[in-house]
Amino acid sequence: MSFSQKCYAFFGFVFGLHYLYTQIQYMRYAIVGTGAMGGLFGGMLAHAGFDVHFLFRSDYKDVKEKGFTVDSILGKFTLQNVNAYNSTENMPKCDVILVCIKTVYENRIPNLIKPILKPDSLIILIQNGINMEPYIAKQLPDTVSIAAGMVMASVTKTAPAVITHTNFGTITTALYKGNDNILKEFCNDINSTGLRAVHSTDYITERWRKLVWNMPYNGLSVALDATTKDIMNNPATRQRAYSIMLEVVKAAKANGAKLTNAYADEMMTATDGMVPYKPSMYVDYARRRPMEIQYLYTEVIKAAKAKGVEVPYIEELEKQLIQKQNEINS
Repeated sequence: MSFSQKCYAFFGFVFGLHYLYTQIQYMRYAIVGTGAMGGLFGGMLAHAGFDVHFLFRSDYKDVKEKGFTVDSILGKFTLQNVNAYNSTENMPKCDVILVCIKTVYENRIPNLIKPILKPDSLIILIQNGINMEPYIAKQLPDTVSIAAGMVMASVTKTAPAVITHTNFGTITTALYKGNDNILKEFCNDINSTGLRAVHSTDYITERWRKLVWNMPYNGLSVALDATTKDIMNNPATRQRAYSIMLEVVKAAKANGAKLTNAYADEMMTATDGMVPYKPSMYVDYARRRPMEIQYLYTEVIKAAKAKGVEVPYIEELEKQLIQKQNEINS
């Protein structure tokens, strides 16, 4: 090999290494709404060394003063020098934006996201209910990629700048539109933290699947002032929870989801094994805040009725929740 050929080979090797290096850079994450769920997934990503930027509301000063603590079944840690912000206007543009804000604040979400969007950003909506992805796609029509994130985890904000994670820890993701490769990369990053991420190609099924657990236990915890264990240990309320599950499965199948009653049985068994837990809707109710009735119940009833499916148990629970919300508002 001549000297010139060796030079070409050497510089080709160097440029090849540079190209490879630029391709394996970590993605930059934004957590929009650092409550329980956002705190868990963002906290675990940051603890694992990823570049994570958090939007805080009431906890901003606490985080700046003493850091952010995650007390998890996977280990307890406190993040110091957190990339904490009280406005997205001050945040950098990010590759992946995890939206963990309650659906009751739907009108605020598009304007919160806009300052941190890149042309190729992926928005993952970690929210309860159905139809938020179509809403965000309509409000932000230039957004390339939107996905749903369905979480199975018992996690609660137990003090300012402190969250406690007691059970499970899985997020199932499904692309609504856009680039699936970046969603797969997100799943790989989550799996490297000790939490579990599942990548699905069936958006409809996964959105409805989460409802099978969410609808009975969120609503009944408020209606009955009960933990999951209380609901399961009482034969009447246990049967009521199961009946709601079966209605969700029936409505889901009518709307194109691949679910069977066997999944409801799985959720009953899983709940039997849970540490007593009051879901997020109960926390909102106890703190006299708006509850996620619209996207978690009303939209589901509409979708069921549009397909000719009657859901009397879900309708009964929706009425109870609306009454509870009216009591808070009065």
